[in-house]
Amino acid sequence: MNDIIEGVYPPETQVPSTNEFAAFYRINPATVGRGVNLLADEALAAVRRARRHRGADTADRRRAALITLTGSWPAVGAWFVANEPVGVTAWLLIPTALAALAGFAVLRRATPRT
Repeated sequence: MNDIIEGVYPPETQVPSTNEFAAFYRINPATVGRGVNLLADEALAAVRRARRHRGADTADRRRAALITLTGSWPAVGAWFVANEPVGVTAWLLIPTALAALAGFAVLRRATPRT
């Protein structure tokens, strides 16, 4: 941290991460984070949070899933028409019954027996 204050790192230079500082000094990363936040409060450092591994890859997958889903709506509509209201209701009872059985099993195990 003193290296930042003393100017060892020139402006616009990336400094080691919070975890790298913590490992080097063998201290808790939260402590380093507080120190970095203090430097940011004094405008001695700009804090840029690391993005987790969820960038464009996840967005592209979501977009592809949405395109696939919207492209299949005519087939979904045709299925509803072909099965009529009674058939659709019968099909919807299957997941409902499975969810009810699973809930019953969970509650039965969670409820103490006397």
